[in-house]
Amino acid sequence: MGKKKADSVTTIRDVARLAGTGTTAVSRFFSSKGYLAAATRERIAKVVEATGFRLNRNASLLKSRTNRQLALIIGGRDRVRAWTTHFFMGEKFIGVVEEAVAQGWEVLLLPLDPWEQDAAEAELRRQHFAGALLFEPVPEAFTAMLSRWRIPFVTSNFEMGRGEGRLQFYGEGTHAVVTDYGGIPAVAASFAASRGYAGVAFSPGWYPMVHDFDRLVGKAAAAHGLVDLREPFAAALQDRKAPEPSGRLLLVCDSPEAVQIAHPWLAPAAGKLGLLAFNNYPQFAALDPQVSFLYQDGGAIGRESVRRLLSWIGEEAMAPASVYLPVTLEDRGSA
Repeated sequence: MGKKKADSVTTIRDVARLAGTGTTAVSRFFSSKGYLAAATRERIAKVVEATGFRLNRNASLLKSRTNRQLALIIGGRDRVRAWTTHFFMGEKFIGVVEEAVAQGWEVLLLPLDPWEQDAAEAELRRQHFAGALLFEPVPEAFTAMLSRWRIPFVTSNFEMGRGEGRLQFYGEGTHAVVTDYGGIPAVAASFAASRGYAGVAFSPGWYPMVHDFDRLVGKAAAAHGLVDLREPFAAALQDRKAPEPSGRLLLVCDSPEAVQIAHPWLAPAAGKLGLLAFNNYPQFAALDPQVSFLYQDGGAIGRESVRRLLSWIGEEAMAPASVYLPVTLEDRGSA
């Protein structure tokens, strides 16, 4: 069987002809419904792999409403609750839905595990959507499969940091919408220096979360003449006992739990300690003084991701590019 160019395989009839079978067998292959002999399934699979054919990309299906769907791919069914209840992920999800609906598209919440390659491939073959949103890390084999099938996709995930111009996971050849996590130390250090702090301390959770964070913190602290006091802060959090720095110290917390531990230290410290949180979590509303925070706009990330994806669907030759949304700082009194 000779190879046929992917762009000339446009219908299941083409697949059936190359596989030496009927169109009913090809339909059963994609729908996973009805009996299909193993040998026939194998022949069809080889044709699909060789040509890059994907059912929802052929012209006949584009007449149906399914071509107006965008798939938000999440890491399995156990992640559905997180995407609908977690503060930041929920903001992203709402942003995606708002922008998609505004532009006349539907959103398919697709809970598949991209690390289970065979199961993920089988699920993708059953679905009909025009493009995919990847908001969590996936293996390179999964993005390679999407590219091979000519499915446009945009990445934006929690662990992707700019790292001074570099994307940690997928490289500069990827359409991506990301918050500049690598700029967080610079924003916090600049603010600390402007408010007369002598030192800055990031809680331990920051370091595994952001690529090359240790170096970025050191560079930002040195640029503003600040002392990096991460170790005393880590010990204080573990012991639940306020640090006692020689000069004013700005504490930068990565989680609501760290904020809940550190916030009671502010009043007794009488101005020697300041506090910055990462994102304005709902549970902070009851705290006094109100919590100052670094903020990434999850809704904006979701909306911009949809815009980027729809632009690519409309113009498949568009060169890959990254859109960076900066982290901002809002001072509400704790810093």
